[in-house]
Amino acid sequence: MELSQHKARHENNTITCLTKLKLQGYHVLVADPDADGVSIFDFDITRHKVALLFGNELRGISKEAIAYCDQKVKIPMYGFTESLNISVSVAICLITLVEKMHAAGVDPGLSPNEKDAIRLNWYRKIVRKSSVIEREFLRTIE
Repeated sequence: MELSQHKARHENNTITCLTKLKLQGYHVLVADPDADGVSIFDFDITRHKVALLFGNELRGISKEAIAYCDQKVKIPMYGFTESLNISVSVAICLITLVEKMHAAGVDPGLSPNEKDAIRLNWYRKIVRKSSVIEREFLRTIE
């Protein structure tokens, strides 16, 4: 199990991103304070690779995105507080899930292959004409 971070590049591509994550085997959780969500403290992290979706502080998450997610999770709140700052919500969810993974003996990190794929993608983005260089390199080792 691992945590993954994907960032939407365009205003309306949330569903595209969620589709890609699901095709990669992720169980998509949406952070939503509604009563029908499961507490983040009760979520079983050992069963799935997990992607977390958070809305912005002003508009929240679209109904379309909520409907596309696999499960709602919430952070239980008591007293007069109705919502938390987005950075606080993300921090609480991440630390809770990572601690649960450690307690269950699940490595929260990326596999060596996943690290290599991310690194290669980064190299391709920062090196000018990387496709030409890569093609030439592969030609010399074949």
